[in-house]
Amino acid sequence: MKIMPAYIISTLIFSLVFLSVDTTLYAGRDCIAFESQTVILSGYFVVKDAADANGRLERPYILRLDKPICTKPEPGETWGTFSNEGEIQIVMLFSPPPSVRLFYGQHIAIKGTLMHAITAHHHTNVLIQVRDIEDIKLK
Repeated sequence: MKIMPAYIISTLIFSLVFLSVDTTLYAGRDCIAFESQTVILSGYFVVKDAADANGRLERPYILRLDKPICTKPEPGETWGTFSNEGEIQIVMLFSPPPSVRLFYGQHIAIKGTLMHAITAHHHTNVLIQVRDIEDIKLK
């Protein structure tokens, strides 16, 4: 298989950005605060069947975590403590590119911030707003 120079350059840039941010790799360590901490979580990218409040089928992206996490409220908040969360919904603040399908079933690392489930379209207690996704096998 021929590796394209653009692919190599984009992978290198992604790796430099991915590793240069002050983040902590969480997986079974300290509880994570919602929205204020950038985290990197790893697990398997899966798609599940779920229903919204009206019973309509949805297919949310889920990260099945390597190790469960716990969350804690933001300073001044009283809600947001969850423990032993083994699956979190993946939320992309942009339209997912067609290439996201390449990650289905793959072991990946996601960099982002955590948020609470707040709508009927959220199918786990905790969600991650994606900044970057990396296929762990490519490392």
